[in-house]
Amino acid sequence: MIAASAWSGPAELIVAVQATLAGCRLAGPATVQQRWRFEAPPINVAGQAREGGTRAPLPRLQLLVGDRLVTTDADGRFALRNVAPGPTPIRVLDPSWRPPGELLLEVTQDRRLEVELWLVPEGPRDELVARYTGQGAGAQLHTVELSEAVGIPGTLGDPLRLLAASPGLSRTPFDAGWLLVRGGDPDDTGLFLDGVRVPLIYHLGGFTSVLHPEMIEALRFWPGVFPARYGDAISGAVDLVPSRVGGRSRAVGGFNLVFAHAFAETPTPWGGIAVAARRSYLDGILAAVLSPEAAGIAPRFWDVQARASIGEGSVTLLGLSDAIDAPSFSGDGVLQLAQRAIQLQATVPLGPIVTARPWLAWNRHDVTGDVIPQSIAELYPGLRLEGLGPLSEHAQLSTGLEVQRRHFTLQREEQSRASPIWTVEPYAGLSTHTPVTLWSEARLHAVAIPDQPPRSALSPRGGLRWTPSPWLQLHAAMGQLHQLPLTTLLLATPDGRYLALESSEQLEVGGLLGDRRAQLQLDGYVRRGHQLGEIELDGSVDGGESQTWGLEATGSAHRDALDLTALYQLMRADRSEDPGTRGETWLFEQPHRVELRIVQGLPRGWTLGARFRYSSGFPRLPIEGQPTPDLAYDLLLQRTVQLNLDADQDRLAPFHGLDLRIARRLVLRTWQLTASLDIQNVYNRRVVEPVITGFGEARPSYGFGLPVLPIFALEGTSWPGPPP
Repeated sequence: MIAASAWSGPAELIVAVQATLAGCRLAGPATVQQRWRFEAPPINVAGQAREGGTRAPLPRLQLLVGDRLVTTDADGRFALRNVAPGPTPIRVLDPSWRPPGELLLEVTQDRRLEVELWLVPEGPRDELVARYTGQGAGAQLHTVELSEAVGIPGTLGDPLRLLAASPGLSRTPFDAGWLLVRGGDPDDTGLFLDGVRVPLIYHLGGFTSVLHPEMIEALRFWPGVFPARYGDAISGAVDLVPSRVGGRSRAVGGFNLVFAHAFAETPTPWGGIAVAARRSYLDGILAAVLSPEAAGIAPRFWDVQARASIGEGSVTLLGLSDAIDAPSFSGDGVLQLAQRAIQLQATVPLGPIVTARPWLAWNRHDVTGDVIPQSIAELYPGLRLEGLGPLSEHAQLSTGLEVQRRHFTLQREEQSRASPIWTVEPYAGLSTHTPVTLWSEARLHAVAIPDQPPRSALSPRGGLRWTPSPWLQLHAAMGQLHQLPLTTLLLATPDGRYLALESSEQLEVGGLLGDRRAQLQLDGYVRRGHQLGEIELDGSVDGGESQTWGLEATGSAHRDALDLTALYQLMRADRSEDPGTRGETWLFEQPHRVELRIVQGLPRGWTLGARFRYSSGFPRLPIEGQPTPDLAYDLLLQRTVQLNLDADQDRLAPFHGLDLRIARRLVLRTWQLTASLDIQNVYNRRVVEPVITGFGEARPSYGFGLPVLPIFALEGTSWPGPPP
C-alpha cells in the first residue's frame, strides 16, 4: 500500500492512477515499470486577443484565466484545457493593454467556450495625435513626443494646435492663426503643404488647422534655419505632410462647440482615396446667447479636402473659406477679415531618385468694414523637380529646381493693380554622415516683375549635428535667408518697386539631454534682419532692420501614464526704420513666456489634462492717430473701452490663463467613441492685445481676447473593413 503522502501531482491524474493500481498484484518486493496512457482533456476555453478598433491581433500577451497563466501566439490566439467550471475572471497582465470592462467567463463542463478579447491601449502613450519628425541630416527640427500630444487642453483634437506650444514661437494675440517665429512678422514664416505654399496653416481665429487631422501624417517645424527646399521666408518654415491613404476602410465623424467634421477613407485598385470636410457654427451659438453683433468675434469657416494615392504618387485638393471680425484701426469700429483658397497639387515619381511636384493654387484675402476696403488675390501655378540620392556610403546629395508664376491682383476702393511675379529658384545640398553630421545647402532666388528692376540673391546655410552618446545631442546652424517684401508694398506704393529682397542672418546652437523618460532641450539664437519692407509712421516705405536674440528651454518627463512638460522662453526683439539708428521694441515682443502642462492617463480610458500659460504683455507703442494705445474695442461687449494706463507704462497687461480637459475613450470591436470637455481660459482673464490683419499696417488696432470657453466634443471612428 502506498502512503497518501507519497503521491504528488494533479489531483485528477492521481485519482486515475490509483484506480488503475487497484487491480495490480505483486509477489514480494519488486521494481516494476508501468506506462499509463490517458486521453488529454478537451480544450474548454480558447480565444483570440485583438486590438479594439483596428482588430489587429495581439501576440505574446500574457493572460491570467482564473489561476492559469497563458501567453498568446503570433496570431493572438490562446487555448486552455481542463479549466474548472464556474465563473472565471480573465486578467491582462501586460500593463500596456486593458479590456474595456470586467471580463468574467462562465465555464461549463460539457461545452467549449470561444472568447474574443477586444483590448485597448492603456494610457496616452500609445494614442497617436501628432508626429513631429526630423529628416536626418539638415536643419534642426523641434521634436514633440506622442505622449506630449495627447490630452493637452486647447488642442480640440487638432494636432497642429500643438504647434503653438512648441519652443521658438511667441504667443499670437487672441491665439489666432498667425505664426510669430523668433521675432519674425507673420509673413516671415513659410507655410507649406507638402512643400507647396498655403495662405495659412490655421483658420482665422486659430481654432483648427486648414487640414482635417486624419489627412496629416506629420508636421515639420523649423524655428530658425530651414532646408533649402523651402523658399521665400526669412524666419522659419512649417510643412504639413499629407497622409498616404488607402490602407483600410474607415470613417470618422464628430462635433464640438466650434465646428463639426467628417472624414472617410477607402482602398481602391490603384491605391486609395480619402475625403474630409468641416464647418464652424460657434458664431450661431454666440448669436443665440449674446447678440448677432457680438457673435462676430467667433471664426466662421469651412474646409474640404480630397486626396488620392496612385501607386507611389498622389493628388491632393484643398478648399477653404474664413471670416472673422476684429477691431478697426481707429479702435472704435469693426473690421471684417476674410480669406478663401483652393489648391490642387500632385506628386509624380519620375524614377528612383527624381520626383515632380506640380501645383495650381488660388487665394484671396479681404478687409472690409470701418476701413477702406482692400483685397489681395493670388494665382500661382508652379512646378518643382527634386532629386535625392547617395554619393557614397557616408554622403548624400539633394538638388531641385522650382519655377513659379505668381499673379497678384491688389484692389483698394476703386483702384486696382495687377502684376505677375516670375520666380526661378534652383537649390542644392550636401550632407555627410560621419560621427559628426555636416550639412550645407544653398538656394538661388531670381525674381522678375514687369516694370521693376530684377532681384536676385543667394541663400546659403549649413550646420552640424553631433551625438556623442545616446543621451546627448548637440547641434549648430547658420545661414542667410531671403524673401520678397509684401506685395501690398511692391505693387501699391511708388517706392515699393525699388524695395530689395528682405534678408535675415541667423545663428543657432543647442543641445538635447536625456532619453524618452526625461529630456531637457536648450536652444539659443541670434537673428538680424535687413531691408525689411514696411510702412513707416510718416507714411513712407523703406527697408528697416531688426535685431533679435533669445533662449529657449523645454523639459519633459514621462512615466507610465503621466506626462509633464515645462517651457520657458526669453526673447528680446528690436526694430529700426533706418540702418544705424536706435530701434524701438518689436510690436509683438514678449520677453518672457512660460507654459506648464500635465496629462494623466487613468483606468477605463479616462484622461485628465491641465495647461497653464503666461506671456509678457505686448509693448505699448504709438499707433496711427494717437500717441499711445489708450482705447481698445471689445467685440464681445460691442463697446470701446478706455484703458486708463499710466503715462510711463510701457507694456500692456500680461496674458495668463488656465485650461483644463477631461476625456473618456470607449473602444469596441469595430468602432471607437471619444467624449471630452475642454474648458479654455478657466478663470476668464481677457487682456488687451494687438490685432493682426495680414495687410502689414504700420500699427495695429487693439481688442480683448476670448472669454472662458467650455467646449464639449464627441467623436466616433468606425473600421468597417479588415485591418491592413
